[in-house]
Amino acid sequence: MRCVLTVCTALRRPVFVERWLVTDVTSQLFRVSANCGWAVLAYCVMPDHLHALVEGRPDHADVTTLARQFMQVTSCAYNTHARQPLWQPRHHERTLRDEEASDTVARHILENPIRAGLTHAPGEYPFAFSDVYDLQRLLPAAGVRVSRFRARARAASSTRPR
Repeated sequence: MRCVLTVCTALRRPVFVERWLVTDVTSQLFRVSANCGWAVLAYCVMPDHLHALVEGRPDHADVTTLARQFMQVTSCAYNTHARQPLWQPRHHERTLRDEEASDTVARHILENPIRAGLTHAPGEYPFAFSDVYDLQRLLPAAGVRVSRFRARARAASSTRPR
């Protein structure tokens, strides 16, 4: 079973700008995922939300349990520092259909910072990563060359209102 998990910060506050917080949250994502029988295939921590492509063993893959435990652990740790909630009360999960390719979904997640105007090129954003998929392989497989992709991203970000 493969799912895309999205969790948004409380009031969509842009709290994920500090490397220490992103590192803590992602390490908890990997730890909780492993404890719940899931593997994290790709993730992207945007300033106000997180996307993760996860894959679980069919015998006990419950993405709701994974999301709740992850949100609880990270909320408790964050609350001791910030004295305010980290996450919105609910998360969003989408189960991938059998015909959906994991690498296409991973590419979409890893390109999220470009679409948001946070970076101009794949691989530049420090909080998007995959241990499973290589971004340089994902883009050519999708028919997009990195240089063409960079030019298109720059053009899109220059026309975007600030």
